[in-house]
Amino acid sequence: MYRLRLKVSKSLVREKTKLKILMDEYFPEYEGLFCDISGATSEHLIDNYFLPEVVAKKISYPLQGKLKR
Repeated sequence: MYRLRLKVSKSLVREKTKLKILMDEYFPEYEGLFCDISGATSEHLIDNYFLPEVVAKKISYPLQGKLKR
């Protein structure tokens, strides 16, 4: 049982590292937005708005009137 747990935890670390590398390549600003890029909010954004252009287009309009100028 211990070996399986160790194998799974190493695999999780490997996958999180891959995610971090891909996000740095395609969306370098992303890591600065979230303290945990594998958290629920971050995963929701990745699932629904996977490119920076899509995030900017979909999210900026509702926030436009609420930001200080």
